[in-house]
Amino acid sequence: MVDGGRREKLFRELAISLVSGLILAIGGKAYASWATTAWATSVWLVLPAIVAAGGTAFAVVRYRNHSGRRQVFLIVSAFVQKHWVAELLENLTRALDRHGVDLVLKIPPYEYGGHGQLQQLAELRRNSRAFLGGFVMAADCAANRVEFERFCRSLRIPIVFVDSSPFEHVRDFPPNAAFVGCEDAEIGTRAAEWVANLLNDQELLSPNVLVVASTEHSDRQSSFAARLRTEVASAEITINDQGRFDRGRSAGIVGQTLQEAYRKGVTVHVVFCTEPFPT
Repeated sequence: MVDGGRREKLFRELAISLVSGLILAIGGKAYASWATTAWATSVWLVLPAIVAAGGTAFAVVRYRNHSGRRQVFLIVSAFVQKHWVAELLENLTRALDRHGVDLVLKIPPYEYGGHGQLQQLAELRRNSRAFLGGFVMAADCAANRVEFERFCRSLRIPIVFVDSSPFEHVRDFPPNAAFVGCEDAEIGTRAAEWVANLLNDQELLSPNVLVVASTEHSDRQSSFAARLRTEVASAEITINDQGRFDRGRSAGIVGQTLQEAYRKGVTVHVVFCTEPFPT
């Protein structure tokens, strides 16, 4: 026998779950339809943002009808090497504070350490009832894609991926997950356009360009090289994809390249890092 108060709470939770599922299902079908049109490329960032906003709203509704703690989590792939994380934290904290929700930051034991992040996911899975939702800055996406999918599907709360997405296509996302950020190809393209403008201002017609990259986000370096060759056809571009998102390795690659260029009597005009810059 279920008393009146418990029955009302049960019906309220079921209604919230059904409505949220309907919204996500309609949104997913609409996105898949739009993605096939020619103008979809101009709105790729708006759509996941809308989904993310819907997820946040759902989290707020869940909070108002939830007797547990008022908090969401943020897992970052790196903290020391991600200088813009401070700005992200500030914006998230302010946005959530307006709804009376606290933000819990999860710092990885190792910078860009995929294994350490999997341990954090396992801990959050065990304590998922303490959270209304979460934001995840995924590390080692290619290797851990299956684990990220399992994590999302095992939780009944909204999960928003930021900075990098472990899923390649919209159809691969679990119903409670979304992505907000820039596509790797667009990052490379915009970086190339900025470099091309700088080279043109300095009247460098045949620049020597080094790209320090990784194998995980290959679209960044490939789109950068393709766009730069379009803008500066005579550019000499060297891509080293063994940076592995490690600042020390990136510094070693740059140092070795500069030494070799010095021995040959040539100049490296541009260094583009798709990962932590070797300061």
